[in-house]
Amino acid sequence: FNNNEIPIELNKISSLRIPDGIGIVWAINKIFGIKTPRITGVDLFIDFLDLANRLNKKIFIYAGKDHILLNAIEIIKSKYKNINITGYENGYINDKESENLILKINDLKPDFLFLGLGSPKQENWVYKNLDTLNVKIIQTIGGALDTVVNPSMRAPLLFQKYGLEWLYRLIKQPYRVKRQITLVSFFLNTIFYKKK
Repeated sequence: FNNNEIPIELNKISSLRIPDGIGIVWAINKIFGIKTPRITGVDLFIDFLDLANRLNKKIFIYAGKDHILLNAIEIIKSKYKNINITGYENGYINDKESENLILKINDLKPDFLFLGLGSPKQENWVYKNLDTLNVKIIQTIGGALDTVVNPSMRAPLLFQKYGLEWLYRLIKQPYRVKRQITLVSFFLNTIFYKKK
């Protein structure tokens, strides 16, 4: 995005934005001269699960297809004995059901709300509903549940080490090619970026 394309109130969404992609890590270094480690959304999700488990916290998951969601919940329950999964919903409900879901979430008062609706749908949902949600921490997790159910979907460590997870995912999911094309524009804008 260009700065003029992002509404200023978008900053209310979060106080923490993570450098998930290798392109963001590279751009931060190129533009601001700051070397930052890459923090993937999947790794942060696992860290939050570890934290919730240690502190006996409640979580709500709104994500994915039914079979993926239910399988992921069983895996999480078996691995994290102290987590209270207060509720869950698949990511394919309509707008009316979404309104009822907010009431349900607020009634359950989870400490963590994880959304895996795909980008930008999940970010738009948070932006639209943030002010009405009674939740302490919200994380958009994309396809993290897929990797919980099937760890082999995550790129091998060699791809992760060199920031090539995007390439691995493109090889495994060629339909993502249109999305990857936008990275070319991002790359060129970063190269030719000049501080005002």
